[in-house]
Amino acid sequence: MNSKVFKKVCNIFLDILIGIFSVFLVVIVYNDVQVKMFQKGYAEFFGYSTFEVQTGSMAPTINANDLIIVKKEKDPKLNDIITYQKGKDYITHRVVESYKETFVTKGDANNAKDEAIKKEQIVGKVVKIIPNFGAFKKTILNPFVLITLIVTIYIISRLFSSKESFVTRTIANIKNSRKENKEIEKMEEELEKKTSKETPEETPEAVPVEDKAIEEQAGEIEVEDPNSEEDLEKTIFFRKISVDSSELKQDTPVIIGTVEEEKEEEPIHIEEVEIREDEEQARLKTLKKRYKRFNNIVEKAMSLKEQEINEILPILDSSKLRPNEASIKNSLIKIYIDAKYYNHCGEIIIDYNAKNMCSKLENVMKTETLRMIKDYDGNDTNYEAKVLKFRTLFMAIIHIEHIDATIEDMDTKAAAYKKKLSQYLKNDSDVLNAKIKEIINIQRVYKKILNDTLNNVETTLFELHYNPLSTNKNIYGLVLDHNISFSKVYSNYIISKTYDEGVVAEDKILVLLNMLLNKIAQDMIAGNFKNKYLLYLPTTLYKKKTKLNKILNVLEDEFVKNSVLILVKSSVIVNNKKTFKDMKKQGYQIAIIYDNTSTKDSNNPIYSIATYLFVDKKVGKGIKFDHLDPKAIVYENITTKVDIPRGEE
Repeated sequence: MNSKVFKKVCNIFLDILIGIFSVFLVVIVYNDVQVKMFQKGYAEFFGYSTFEVQTGSMAPTINANDLIIVKKEKDPKLNDIITYQKGKDYITHRVVESYKETFVTKGDANNAKDEAIKKEQIVGKVVKIIPNFGAFKKTILNPFVLITLIVTIYIISRLFSSKESFVTRTIANIKNSRKENKEIEKMEEELEKKTSKETPEETPEAVPVEDKAIEEQAGEIEVEDPNSEEDLEKTIFFRKISVDSSELKQDTPVIIGTVEEEKEEEPIHIEEVEIREDEEQARLKTLKKRYKRFNNIVEKAMSLKEQEINEILPILDSSKLRPNEASIKNSLIKIYIDAKYYNHCGEIIIDYNAKNMCSKLENVMKTETLRMIKDYDGNDTNYEAKVLKFRTLFMAIIHIEHIDATIEDMDTKAAAYKKKLSQYLKNDSDVLNAKIKEIINIQRVYKKILNDTLNNVETTLFELHYNPLSTNKNIYGLVLDHNISFSKVYSNYIISKTYDEGVVAEDKILVLLNMLLNKIAQDMIAGNFKNKYLLYLPTTLYKKKTKLNKILNVLEDEFVKNSVLILVKSSVIVNNKKTFKDMKKQGYQIAIIYDNTSTKDSNNPIYSIATYLFVDKKVGKGIKFDHLDPKAIVYENITTKVDIPRGEE
């Protein structure tokens, strides 16, 4: 292909790109005018609209960040995927039921159906799904980006149209550059040979201990060549004496910051300043923006811890984030939260206590950062250094969080911070003091927010009792008592009967759950990972899928699933096999009360889903359960430890 044909093809290709991007630009501007200026919920183009999917409720058919094209259609059929308006939100789900002018929808990934909708709420039917379009939209389909691309492509097309081709000039420049580089390399080789002949071998001078420690951080010691200034100006070379990696201490932390001359230590005084309400509310507002809705108090507590760490990290290292550093930081925050508050990292269970917590967490961070470096397959040559930098920051966070949890006095805490942080951050004393004060203030604010959040769940109307089992002190039966005063017209029998039966018995489970999740959140923060809680759900709930799913969604957090044992009688589980098998697949733990009145077959495979099987010695003495590990069988009358509704006792 000659240069003229090549230039012509390139010009046609660039013109097509300009046309495509121009169409995108017109569509986006039109969409913004409709939505922002005319305050419409969505823009319509000749009967078609586009929506970006935000959640995974329709997975795997439609995933988050997919783009859907919706055709205006008010009479959908069964199994059609439609988009409809509910309040200010737009929801895309599949039609599962149809009743004249009303329709019932359900997300493919959801267990429960949605509320019925009217025909007027329907925007239209989904006719096209464009996978993973969200990221492309955020990066490319931005008016400013598109305008920049159009202008850039136009300039490039003009360069191709010039008398001397831009490509031709570029190739010529590359050839000339290579030729010049070869000449430079040849000159440098000659100079190096000349320098090595003229310079006698000498033993390098001893490096002072303090200077040597600093230089060893860089992995090599540089010594000036003993030649004259004139020779140095000619050669621009320095002699280097390499240090074998085995001579360096392997666990020496990466030092962040500049090394300053040590000054005499001065005590840090932290003033007890009252936390302003507006400061607390501002952080809560930020949290709500990032996480619009939490399934339970545990998710909210962990999000607060995540946000707290996100605020402390820039104080430890104030440099701007470079490419890949944001993703490294987010990955390590998740690893740290999982390790410290969920007691695991991947498939590894971290059995730590107050004495070995820091060392266990350090080992996790070392192992996971090495894995990240090993698994990285990108082009960032500084990736390893960036990961190691953040590992050092998290080593510091491990210790300051441990100090914060164990020392109350502010000045003593600040002194302990300074001693530990000086191992990781090489700042002068004044800078380090300022950082410590700022960190302690952030921790105080988030501690207050967390305490206020947990205390909001407390109530004087109810009291939740935790009854330890006699056979296992780490397993607790739950009993919720009310402290609600009633008129003397009602007898205690009527009050108890109303409270413990029917719909009231079902609804009070949500009260119990909120109080229990508060306790579990406190367990996570305190590092109590061995406690298990027995939750008995009324039998009537297993026939009410919507209500049951609502309760299970509250228990959705992974740590909560591991802490709560859903207690059920064997007669109930045998009659609802599919429900409990599905619950087991979703990660919920099932504990079964052996009830031989309805289920005399102890070899029923359904028992294999049990984490624990509770057997009253009077009822099940001598019975063998072949499908269960003997350690999972607990011989205790559990019905005296839990809250079982009247009529089910």
